[in-house]
Order: sequence, then C-alpha cells, then structure tokens
Amino acid sequence: MAGRSGSGGSGSGSSSGGSAAKPPHRPGGVVRPSPITPGDRRTQSSSAAQRATAQRTNSQATRTRQGGTRAPRDGRTTTGQIPHSRVPHRVRRRLATGERLEVAQHEHSIVLVVPVVIVVVSLIVVYILANLTGYAPIVVSVLGLAWLGVVLWAGYRFWAHSVQWLIITNKRVMRIDGLFERVAMLPLPRLTDIAFERTVLGQLFGYGKFTLESAGQIQALREINFVTRPNLTHTKLTELLYKSQEDENPGDGA
Repeated sequence: MAGRSGSGGSGSGSSSGGSAAKPPHRPGGVVRPSPITPGDRRTQSSSAAQRATAQRTNSQATRTRQGGTRAPRDGRTTTGQIPHSRVPHRVRRRLATGERLEVAQHEHSIVLVVPVVIVVVSLIVVYILANLTGYAPIVVSVLGLAWLGVVLWAGYRFWAHSVQWLIITNKRVMRIDGLFERVAMLPLPRLTDIAFERTVLGQLFGYGKFTLESAGQIQALREINFVTRPNLTHTKLTELLYKSQEDENPGDGA
C-alpha cells in the first residue's frame, strides 16, 4: 500500500510538473506584442535624428560638388551675409579648383542714396521751371526728356550695384563689376598690408575702405571703397592673409 501510494504520489508530482512547463493558454491563439518601453522610444528617436543629420550632410556635400566650391563653415552664408544660392554662376565659375569662397558682398547700399537724391531733386527742379514758364509745351518736353535721362542714369547705377561683387577666397581678393565683367584681382601671397579706414559717416552707416598693399609691384586692385560689414570683413581677410603666409613659409613658425 505504501509502495502504491508513493508511486501515485510520484506520478502526480510529475504530472503537476509537466503541466507547469506548458505556456499559458491564450483564448483564440492571439499573440500580443511586447510593449515599447521609454528606453526603446529614446533609442528610436536618437536613430531617426542621426539618419536625418546624415541625409542633410550628404545633400549639402552633393550641392557643394555640383557648385564647384566648398560651402563655408556655417553651410549657408559667408561673412558678407549673402547666401551661396544668391551668388551668381558668373561669379562662382571664376573660382579655381580647391578655392573656397569666404566673403561675397556688394558695395554698401549707401552708394544708392546719391542717385535717389538726384532723381528727387531733379523732379523738384523740373516742376519749378515748368511752373515758372507757364507749362509751355516746348519747355515741358525738354524738361521731361532731361528728367527721363536722370531716371535712366539712376537705374543704371542700381543695376551696376547689383552686378558689382567683392569676392574674397582662401587664395585671392577679387572685384567683379560691369556688364562685361571687369575683374581686378590680387593673390593673397602677394598681399603684404591692409589699411583699414572708416570715416564718421562710415561708422554711422556701417561701411569702410580698404587699401591693399603688395610687395612693390603694380597691382590691379588697390582700393576697395564702401565695404559692407568692414570689421568682420577685415578680420576675415587678415586671418586669410596670415594663413597664406604660413602656407608659403611653413618653416618660419618653427
């Protein structure tokens, strides 16, 4: 009796052990997905941010290769605060291989004040003369043609301002202007000194004048007037000048 009881006890024990090893039964056989923990969400967000950053970097590199120049460190603007997308192709195509655009800017907009003032003053003069002559047809026609010439001249000055560029790269300083692209250039290795001048009006309105000196040679580019953001531009040009001198004479710093 004791033996059978022990055997039954053993059988019931193995039976209970076997039933404990079975997975829990879920009605309908539905398998529920495991819940997403906050740590998993942070990991997924970090991975998505890394992929987005890599895509932006690749797209910027592609645009840089297509444009033929390397974008500045901020990737969008130069010291002149003009985005690369606004620098025309006729300017960018003049950059050599490996040449990096650092500054791209127009003359300061103060140069446009004079044409505007002349147009307004000439209009007042035309009105006064026409009134004094009783609006005689011949006088009005002559004055009208003269004022139209002044307006065309002012329009030309605005257009010339839009096509004039001061370009500073890691290799040279260029000024491009005119319909036929007159280009004056001075390589940085030949540049020995930079004179920086700001008048009272220049300090009030934010422009300056650069005088570039080379090693006793005739140079095509000497004076640059109405430089926009002159302090930042002077600092950038000075840094590029020192860097070019270090590259030309690497043993002097040792």
